[in-house]
Amino acid sequence: MVGFVASALVLGGRPGQPPRAPRRGLHVRRPPLELSTHRSHVRMVLPADASFPLPPPPAEPADPSRRRVLNLLLVGAASPVVFGVLGPYGASLSPPHPGGGRGGLQTTVATDVDGAPVTVAALVAAAPADGRKTMVVGVGGEPAWLTAAAPDRLDHFALCAVCTHMGCVVPWVPARGRYVCPCHASEYDHEGRVLRGPAPLPLQLEHAAVEEDGGAVLLSTWTEDDFRTGKAPWWTA
Repeated sequence: MVGFVASALVLGGRPGQPPRAPRRGLHVRRPPLELSTHRSHVRMVLPADASFPLPPPPAEPADPSRRRVLNLLLVGAASPVVFGVLGPYGASLSPPHPGGGRGGLQTTVATDVDGAPVTVAALVAAAPADGRKTMVVGVGGEPAWLTAAAPDRLDHFALCAVCTHMGCVVPWVPARGRYVCPCHASEYDHEGRVLRGPAPLPLQLEHAAVEEDGGAVLLSTWTEDDFRTGKAPWWTA
């Protein structure tokens, strides 16, 4: 009964009479209902001590000095790990400086892989007829290429076999007549000039000479201008 009375009041009718349809184009506002014991009027009465829950107070902002200290501690803890991982990788991207680039002028006797001194006679005899190039252990313990210029003598220079891109050992490929890096396909001509990247620099030069007593091959640091570029050698910078 109460619901019927409320509906009738909202729609503008009286109890016992059908509700009147609202006029077209007018907006019917429904006032808030209050409950009462009176039969002809319905209303909702809230208790006097009724209360609504209040929103929680906003959180206090973090102390900026504390946040700064925590950030510094986090950076300090992560820095050794980051530099430990990226340091060797970054160093590998720079051109290597084998031999004389770090120790100044050095002279050494060329040896084979077993550590035995290499003589010019044995080198020429063992050099292949198609390339006449032989790999030995040169300055600083780095691999180096020697070239037999004639049946009884060598070229006046040797080439360090370390690629100037990322330090791989570069083999001589007789079929192509050039040095080809197996890691990233850098190519050098027979004098170590760059024919194809990503190698940024030519191969390092070393002086090659023959010892008077015994005929052992001597290799020493090349400190003069690079005859291929006409400039000071990059490995002594």
